[in-house]
Amino acid sequence: MDVKNNLSKKLKQLQELYDSIPPTECLETSCADWCCSRLSSALDEKGHFISLPLIYSIEFLNIQDFVTKNFTKKQKEEFYDYNLKKPLCCFKDRQCPVCLIYPARPFTCRVFGRRVPPIFWGMEYPPEAVDQIFCKNCRVLDKEKEKTFTDRFPIYWQRLEELSSSVSVFSHDQLEAIHEVSNIKDIYITGWKEFALLSRATPEWIRKNFADFWKTHGNLL
Repeated sequence: MDVKNNLSKKLKQLQELYDSIPPTECLETSCADWCCSRLSSALDEKGHFISLPLIYSIEFLNIQDFVTKNFTKKQKEEFYDYNLKKPLCCFKDRQCPVCLIYPARPFTCRVFGRRVPPIFWGMEYPPEAVDQIFCKNCRVLDKEKEKTFTDRFPIYWQRLEELSSSVSVFSHDQLEAIHEVSNIKDIYITGWKEFALLSRATPEWIRKNFADFWKTHGNLL
């Protein structure tokens, strides 16, 4: 199977995973207004941060496909411009409380508002971590399906990792350059803007800048 067909297959599998998540309803405000406005990136002492939300590489490719098909050239330039990175999600509409990529929003965003086990990006977090994403104004429409979803919650993260490990955001030459300067074989999780910057970087830029870039940003993950 060639690369294009393989990616198409994986994106279809990602959508099937998304479709299996029970839908929710916002009772008073939109989820984009809540999770994109109140939940901002944590800055370190030097002002460094990873742009939220954290996404898997398969999700970056899915969002990239959606952006390519649905936005103007100017909008796409802004989405990909790392110099315009801000603590709030770049897909938050500044004019009204909606998510610009709602149909393609990542798993992390689909989790917000509901009660789930304290597992995020495949790692266990303190139990109180779920309080930060719970919203009393979010209602699950099918409680029985939600129970099944909650029971299988860790498996969703595992599946996202599996899908991401079978495709890459980067070209062969980019991967070689990343591995050469850092011994990292591939990058499966980071922020949209970080993926956007690295996916468009030349192998020469990577050899010159990646080690310092990842020393800062890799530690923030």
